[in-house]
Amino acid sequence: RLKPVRQRPALRGVLKRFGGLVKWDGTWGLDDSAFDGGVVSAFSYTRSRIAEDQTSNNVPPTLLMEGQAEGSDLLKNAYFSGYFNILFAGRNKKVPEKDVLFEFCVDPSLPDTTVKVQGSGTNQYGA
Repeated sequence: RLKPVRQRPALRGVLKRFGGLVKWDGTWGLDDSAFDGGVVSAFSYTRSRIAEDQTSNNVPPTLLMEGQAEGSDLLKNAYFSGYFNILFAGRNKKVPEKDVLFEFCVDPSLPDTTVKVQGSGTNQYGA
């Protein structure tokens, strides 16, 4: 019997400070292959608070130094609220999310100026 494959959504975007807000905007797909001609949709999240636990955060010092220009806390693990769009019956549907924990970490398979972000939280579709 075949086991169902659990897809891991992939989000690609820019994390930036706008005045007093930290925002992450970009596009997402059901997995990395979506960015190779598949279906992608917009997302936007705004940081609500920095997480107390930073143990999973292993962003390299070179990126932290680049982040200093935006503020020393830019790449800290934090809770974000916002939305992602999903194509449903031929139309974009906005799915709100609140208090999603985004953890920033290194992935050696990514370019040096890119960090991996692991997210956890729940929405109307589950965890």
